[in-house]
Amino acid sequence: MELSRLFRGNIVFLDTAPLIYFIEKNARYLDAVRSVIALIDSHQAKGMTSTITLLEVLVLPLREGNKKLADKYKTIRFHQPTLKPAKF
Repeated sequence: MELSRLFRGNIVFLDTAPLIYFIEKNARYLDAVRSVIALIDSHQAKGMTSTITLLEVLVLPLREGNKKLADKYKTIRFHQPTLKPAKF
């Protein structure tokens, strides 16, 4: 089944790996993740992620001093209006 049909109209929780694949443009998974992000951006699905996910994606960029990559992750988490924080 096509991912867009599976997720349309639902809440999609983006965990660590899909965000890494999207930001770092992982060739193997980028098309699949991009289609899900497009659904979220077009309001056809609701996107959520957590503070824990942000912490997990920031570990390596911060350890390596890669501020540019860390800032990309922060932007996705805090400034993407269609991606809401999960409340547990």
